[in-house]
Amino acid sequence: MLLQGTTMKHNQRKQGRNMRETWSWFLANLGQDLEINNSHHIAFISDRQKGLIAAVRDLFPNAEHRNCVRHMYQNFKTKHKGKALKDMVWNAAWASNNVIFRKCMEDLENEDKAAREWFNHPERPFNTWTRSMFRTHIKCDMLLNNLCENFNRYILDARDKPIITMLEMIKNQLMRRL
Repeated sequence: MLLQGTTMKHNQRKQGRNMRETWSWFLANLGQDLEINNSHHIAFISDRQKGLIAAVRDLFPNAEHRNCVRHMYQNFKTKHKGKALKDMVWNAAWASNNVIFRKCMEDLENEDKAAREWFNHPERPFNTWTRSMFRTHIKCDMLLNNLCENFNRYILDARDKPIITMLEMIKNQLMRRL
């Protein structure tokens, strides 16, 4: 099962203090509604929303937490720019085994030592963003959490059509893809 959640920021000042409570409430209801008794086979992908990681850890202690590579890369590129570095980061993220991953990180270090050291921060453990270190019993190797944005872009032409036409267009796009 793949489930995408989206939130809207509405009051920044209020939000910061009790985001862990809000996420805990949401995740507790989600767990109850989906009858999640064992979180061992669940992965959460986030862009490090305040309070989310702690709430996941509390409510789903056996779940895997992953960082959205796109959001992580956005932070990375503020200090480390260039197409070569971008390609190296994405190659490391997409690496399918530890040998390839280590080679990618070695290449990154040879290109820019500071860029490689950026990944040593405790909020960016390798097992949260590279496929090579994801748990293998979880059958999802997604690196991004922007499914809604991608789907909206995918159906852009259909969105302003009457409902029946829109649904037909979406169905046809999905049939072509599958």
